[in-house]
Amino acid sequence: MAEAMGKLGHEVELIVPYNGKGDSIYEYYGVSRVFKLKSIPSAPGVSMRHTLHGFQSAIYTGLIREKFDIAFSRNIFYAFLSTRFLKVPTIYDAHHPIANTAARIVFSLFRESEFLLKLVAISKGIGDIYLKLGLSKQKLTIAPNGVDIERFNQKLTATEARNKLGLPQERKIISHIGNIYPGRGIELLIEAALEFKNSLFLIVGGEDRDIERYKNQAKKIGVDNVIFTGFVPPSIISLYFFSTDLLILPYTSKMTSKFKRIETDFASLLKLPEYMASGRPIISTQIPAVSEFLRDGENAIIIDPDSTSAIIWGIKKALSNKNLCEKIAKQAAIDAKKYTLEERAKKILDDVQI
Repeated sequence: MAEAMGKLGHEVELIVPYNGKGDSIYEYYGVSRVFKLKSIPSAPGVSMRHTLHGFQSAIYTGLIREKFDIAFSRNIFYAFLSTRFLKVPTIYDAHHPIANTAARIVFSLFRESEFLLKLVAISKGIGDIYLKLGLSKQKLTIAPNGVDIERFNQKLTATEARNKLGLPQERKIISHIGNIYPGRGIELLIEAALEFKNSLFLIVGGEDRDIERYKNQAKKIGVDNVIFTGFVPPSIISLYFFSTDLLILPYTSKMTSKFKRIETDFASLLKLPEYMASGRPIISTQIPAVSEFLRDGENAIIIDPDSTSAIIWGIKKALSNKNLCEKIAKQAAIDAKKYTLEERAKKILDDVQI
């Protein structure tokens, strides 16, 4: 988002907790240097580190108040401090519902502030949650997660991408790219892999504890055609999209977040616009979180959730129908242009008056 705002001509400074990477953050995330980066001391492993970062950021922005016009933050404690005490025009970018009672109290203390310019929710479901907590409808903007479309304009061939990643050329590759928390259907995908012994299944991303659990499952049922890559730096993630034949979102009706909340109805999936922009055919289960983006037979193959047999059916349908795959992949790439990070930044900033 900092890069997108910078490319639109705004002067942007991104305040992050110090993590030792320094300026290499630009290269690590594959973003251009169109914004300034400010690292402030952090407290890794401390349970209150997000609150601490919000407090430290408030001190820093208070000291440089005359140098900026707007604060844009995903940190609810910072939004509270900036609106109530610093009196800075603030945009709060809500990617999750209120997490606990303390956060609910904090939100109640600044939701009516004249300095809260707007609350941006990444899905209608999340927006509705904040409206029920007393947010004025006039202050709500719905802006789903976006994609850095330039990363997918390279249009590498699958052969070129696989060469770079050391992946086999002769096998069909079916990939899930993104988080693999419980409820994301990875266990069903592993079961489905038994049906496609000649194909390679890539699970790209995920935390170590989840990967270990799924590896144990695969070993137990005799699945040997699934590869877990673990975390992949954002700067090279597009190579995995380009290397694949099919992309799959096997989410269940009890899809969870990192915080173990069931978010089937209101999540906005960070990777979904990237799936669409990649120009690869998508298979997805039918849950509310994807219905805004994907339509069966138009830009995706939609299947029932909670079913290994449905996943198998969807994969067989895709592998046996080249024309359908070309059609849905092409339409998804066209649709993705509505969800670029720069379009998201425009939607958030263009009507802001200070």
